[in-house]
Amino acid sequence: MWYMLVCICHFVLIREDEKQLFGKGAVAVLDLLATKVQVVVAEQIVNNNIRLLAKGSADYAGYVAGEFLEPENLYSAISDAVLSVIEVYGKKIDSIVVGVPSEFCNYALRNLKADYSNKVVIKQRHIDELFQSVKDDEIDCDYTVISKSPIYYILDDGVQTLDPIKEYSKNLGAKASCILAKNSFIDTISEIIEGCGIKECKFVPVALAVNGVLLPEEVKHSGAIVIDFDYVSTSVTSFMGEGVVDLKTFPVGEGHVLSDLVEVMNISYFIAEALKKEIILTLQPNPMDVYEIRDATNNVTKISANIASEVVLARLDSIADIINNILINFQYRHDMSKPIYITGSGIIDMKGARNYLSNKLNRRCIVLSPSQIEYNKARYAHMIALVQFALHSNI
Repeated sequence: MWYMLVCICHFVLIREDEKQLFGKGAVAVLDLLATKVQVVVAEQIVNNNIRLLAKGSADYAGYVAGEFLEPENLYSAISDAVLSVIEVYGKKIDSIVVGVPSEFCNYALRNLKADYSNKVVIKQRHIDELFQSVKDDEIDCDYTVISKSPIYYILDDGVQTLDPIKEYSKNLGAKASCILAKNSFIDTISEIIEGCGIKECKFVPVALAVNGVLLPEEVKHSGAIVIDFDYVSTSVTSFMGEGVVDLKTFPVGEGHVLSDLVEVMNISYFIAEALKKEIILTLQPNPMDVYEIRDATNNVTKISANIASEVVLARLDSIADIINNILINFQYRHDMSKPIYITGSGIIDMKGARNYLSNKLNRRCIVLSPSQIEYNKARYAHMIALVQFALHSNI
């Protein structure tokens, strides 16, 4: 259930003294993907790029609808990934940033206002006091506040701005956004991180990091829709200013496409994975066309190209219908002439998927990926955005 709560919260901040725990400008990040956990240590280099210093991963059962599958095995997966990183990095990790998947998050909006006896020059302390005016007991008891961000500020002349610093005003208002994380998620991960010998962990909403870091500034100012595809789920986010104004997830992703292929085509999962990489959704296959897929033993399986495309497109039609229904029910309305941004893995990697989704959503779709050349793929969006967010976020 998605609550429209009235609250505000705090951005995760990696302070300069904390960064020194890893070396100059380095941070450690844990990303909980659908089928594996991934830990990286990275540092900033020239041109705002990053360099990965160490990376470790481990398979696990994942999560569905905000609940971990096989939670008893989660510790071993995270600890294996952490130990792999420490072995490569050669240094102790004392603090780590944990990306919170949207399935474990909720969002909330609030109107804030502060009045002053006389006009003042707005400073950072005025903004801090504005956000601190919200009490924690206004938050749902099943959630913890993990991020805060302004959608926009309002001065006494009624003008909206994203940066009120040094403005002259008798009052300061803000439309504020916050994201909450399930207490069960925070408690579980905190206990595991402590068990790994890491002193401190801080939680960052993946949606906020991806949208805040990867979207161009001019796009954020006017607002954008971002669709993040994962293996067993998809999240749809409406972002404006520096905050999330609408967020919804649904339990359908790449895994469902593969499952459809396995069931309808009567093939193994591994053949379905290889087949997915070959299908070109923008082509209309001849009924006689086939895909020839080789397995590990070099045996060839012939699969009808026409039927395979129909199976995948049927699932994409269903996904597009769900997304369209979500967008209709979003509180904030965006200009239909503006593009939708898509990111994540699996579905985006399919040849022709972007064009097909553009047609079904009746909006031009643009793939959202990091600008750094070696990571310029949507599958790296989470990792790079979390690292950049940890390096540059401020309270």
